[in-house]
Amino acid sequence: MKRNNRYIAMGFVLASMLSCTNDAPEMEQTDEASRIYLSAGIGEVVSSRTPYELTAPTTEHPLNVSVWATTDDTGKYPDSDLNGSTGTVEIHTEAHFQSGTPQLLGKAIYPKEPTEGAQPAPVYFVGFHPQSSDEQPWSATNDNQSATFTFTGKEDVMFAPQISGVYNTDFDASPQFNFYHLLTWLRIEMVADKDEDDIINKEAIAKAWGKITSLTIKSNNQVTVNSLKQTYADADQTKKEIVNNLTFGGSEIGMNFYHTGTDTSFPIDAGGYAIPTALTEVAYVMCAPVQGDYQHTVDGKDVKKPEYTLHLTTEKRELDIPIDLKIADGDEETSYFTENTRGHQFKILLNFKMGNVISVSAEISLGANADWYTHGTGTGNIKEDHIKGE
Repeated sequence: MKRNNRYIAMGFVLASMLSCTNDAPEMEQTDEASRIYLSAGIGEVVSSRTPYELTAPTTEHPLNVSVWATTDDTGKYPDSDLNGSTGTVEIHTEAHFQSGTPQLLGKAIYPKEPTEGAQPAPVYFVGFHPQSSDEQPWSATNDNQSATFTFTGKEDVMFAPQISGVYNTDFDASPQFNFYHLLTWLRIEMVADKDEDDIINKEAIAKAWGKITSLTIKSNNQVTVNSLKQTYADADQTKKEIVNNLTFGGSEIGMNFYHTGTDTSFPIDAGGYAIPTALTEVAYVMCAPVQGDYQHTVDGKDVKKPEYTLHLTTEKRELDIPIDLKIADGDEETSYFTENTRGHQFKILLNFKMGNVISVSAEISLGANADWYTHGTGTGNIKEDHIKGE
């Protein structure tokens, strides 16, 4: 996929809830119904617990999702456990991605045409990531026409809009899912004065700040897909309009960051995390998206509030760090990020300096993670008057 494909579309082949096709439950094809196979194309990176950086699922790095299926053409997705044998499908099931070939979906079958020559009823499907669990379910709301999920900051939450298939669909023409990222990926780098060459001075800066004991971000923690029936003409339309089909609510909380590459809260050690003397990527969060806006400074004051605010606590300091999203240097409107942040990643550098100053900057990352559309943030210094406590 080209790097300018911002729609952040991703797909995987849907398998059964078991480990592979060979382990799928034997569902005999009858005169009334036939098995369902689903497939999907890959367009971006996801993960079950941390941002997934592969271009396809494997047995070592599988992807688990929830799949809801229905024959109700009004957009309702109830879970009455009807699997198609009686002509109706109303089921919530699971799929386990391990490869890129069409695989069997467990627990549901296509209804056959009700009478000879009649058109068979289509079955509609939507997909959700991460897979629903007792602790974190995808809950049907609005008379089974919407779905809601509560996230903690470590989940790469995704949704695959409605697709459909019918009885006697050719194997090679299996319905195809495209998954879309619903959150924003913030990646945190840290260093004790990246421009300082003397290791003794760097260590003194780290000691002056003390170990980091907490890093959070203000974020809502719940997403609702408002209309499960909503479909889009193409990927370009989806990237523009899917955000209008989402509502972010729940509670605005101080959402924890997580150690890079893990689902463990940052910092791991109760004693804190020592500011590194070499630039190091240390933490990430998957948070609710916001609308980027043109922001600038007049007479030394911010005209508009930043898109995000980090709250940092160390052994010796506590402060809020405003994150003003930018795509280039300068103060003109074209320098600022003015889109919705859904599906975008931002790498933020916290550059700790002596004298109670943190320089906040970013680099635009277009390397191995180019399938996430990436931008940088603005640059600014957090000075003495921002310090809340000693």
